[in-house]
Amino acid sequence: MRPEDAILAKSVMSELTRRRINISGLRVTASMGIVRIEGVVRRIRGDNRDLNAEMERARDIIKRKPGVRDVVMNVKVR
Repeated sequence: MRPEDAILAKSVMSELTRRRINISGLRVTASMGIVRIEGVVRRIRGDNRDLNAEMERARDIIKRKPGVRDVVMNVKVR
């Protein structure tokens, strides 16, 4: 992995941790500006957010990050 890709993946994971969702089942990788987010997201107990909408918001924010050419999501919501 290129150093730029590692930094980008870490930045994306940091953005995802700001969301009020359980992302412990997610894996984030980056290659040549293409960010892949794969795995499972879950609600945090007591929170009734729409997880699909929350992940779409995250995608929009991530797409605007410097160095991101595209975001590919393969995420299951549980």
